[in-house]
Amino acid sequence: MAGRVLVVDDTPASVRLLVAVLENEGYEVLTAEDGAEALRRVLQDKPDLVLLDLMMPVKDGYQVCQELRADPSTAFLPIVMLTSAGAEERVKALEAGADDFLNKPFDRAELLARVRSLLRIKAYHDTIGDQAVELAKWNADLESRVAEQVAELDRLTRLRRFLSPQVADLIVSAGEDWLFDTHRREVAVLFCDLRGFTAFTRAAEPEDVMRILNEFHRAVGDLVRAYEATVGHFSGDGIMVFFNDPVPCPDPAQRAVAMALELEPAVTELCAKWRELGHDLGLGVGVALGYATLGVMGFEGCVEYGAVGTVVNLAARLCAQAKAGEVLVSQTVHAAIHATTVTEPAGQLELKGLGAVSTWRVAAGAGTTGEDRPSPAVPTAQLTTLHTGNFLVQEGEDWVAGYDGMTVRLRDAKGLAYLSRLLAAPGRELHVADLAAVTERPARGLGVDSSQGLGVRRGLGDAGEVIDEQARRDYQRRLADLEQERDEAASFGDIERTARAEEEMDFLTRELTAAYGLGGRARKAADSGERMRKAVTNRIKDSLTKIERVHPTLGRHLANAVRTGTFCSYAPEGSVEWHT
Repeated sequence: MAGRVLVVDDTPASVRLLVAVLENEGYEVLTAEDGAEALRRVLQDKPDLVLLDLMMPVKDGYQVCQELRADPSTAFLPIVMLTSAGAEERVKALEAGADDFLNKPFDRAELLARVRSLLRIKAYHDTIGDQAVELAKWNADLESRVAEQVAELDRLTRLRRFLSPQVADLIVSAGEDWLFDTHRREVAVLFCDLRGFTAFTRAAEPEDVMRILNEFHRAVGDLVRAYEATVGHFSGDGIMVFFNDPVPCPDPAQRAVAMALELEPAVTELCAKWRELGHDLGLGVGVALGYATLGVMGFEGCVEYGAVGTVVNLAARLCAQAKAGEVLVSQTVHAAIHATTVTEPAGQLELKGLGAVSTWRVAAGAGTTGEDRPSPAVPTAQLTTLHTGNFLVQEGEDWVAGYDGMTVRLRDAKGLAYLSRLLAAPGRELHVADLAAVTERPARGLGVDSSQGLGVRRGLGDAGEVIDEQARRDYQRRLADLEQERDEAASFGDIERTARAEEEMDFLTRELTAAYGLGGRARKAADSGERMRKAVTNRIKDSLTKIERVHPTLGRHLANAVRTGTFCSYAPEGSVEWHT
């Protein structure tokens, strides 16, 4: 359609003539008999041009023109006055807002020429208006993006106060706002400070104290960035950093000890220089592993990202006990690093608030300095292993998994044995009975058949109880033993032993919950095969959850590729070779 034209005239003959001429040229024509109706139709039908008679009843052409120009939505609507009046009326019409005139009786060619000209101007105006709206939208989007970028820069600046730059960049780019919320996670905590610093500050000038502190802090800072550690706080010569939060790593203890082993010779070199100036200083380091509560602490305008808990106190106490050039680690750290790092017993130390604690000393030169630093392409520490490629193998009481260039160590679990069996036969469906046969040994402390899942007793008939009365008593007895073991471990500050006990307690509780309904009534299993299917499925899913915590890439791969049920399988997209 060429355009929409509103013809306003109280003379029917004039209206019919205008309609005939315009429709013959392809225009859509609307009509109105007086000014009041014209105003309603303009608002209702949105014409592109108005042919307006000057002399009409109710409201004449002047009044209609003035009202249209007063409304912002019609202020630029083209208006052609139809008139036979003289110059004075034309001036008045221009003052009222008319764009052009057409004399009655009109010439057909002149009418069409004026209509085409004004409609072309209207189209240009509409285009400019649309572009103005689009430009305003772009400006608003730009302002929004600028505001977001300013906020991101502000957030990055705040994060850089307590994170290494690459970790801060990762957090900002991923939008990980959760780190500002209080949460709980297992972390390795490293405390270090200078031996002899108090005596040094009494004798040295303040300028010398600040210079040496700056040199010490630079040495620590270089390694904080290299190992992607999170800075807890500074306290003069004391510095606390931790690993595995907010960015997880598969072996935080290994990374903390590797940093300590590289920090010690770096500061020893500084100490030699300081000694030439008459300042006798040395470095002591303590490392502990355990669960802590983490989050932002402080007040408006002064906050830091920190960790609190027994593991922090233990690392601080170990640091206080360490001699110059010594790295002391807790029992849990020793258990995590003994396979790759040379340690020696440091005996039972009586630590303030913690009692007698077993400690270990990391032998000088125990690690290969710098080799445990995380690669920028792989933001987690690598574990030493003889295997290459993708693998899931058992080493002693642990499992070691490698995938996509990252290696992690996992606590022994039946679900890992099932996964190893599936990885060894990609694309093949294995019955749960075949998988259960992989771990034919009694569950710890329970006289049960582990091939059918924890708590499923031998000889239980089809449609029997998921867990019978004897097994229920075994569960309760084991839970009581675990509770005592957990409390005892907590009293000695053994975080890892406490965590192991709590993990097993959670598992037993889930099994009991699944086996009993309302009022303590035992649920029935369809048959022994169904009980076996549920047991194997639960074990595999539990292991997948643990893997994803320490190796997200491997966890996602297995979650997508492993199928459970009466028949289980490992069916990855494409060909993936595994060593098991």
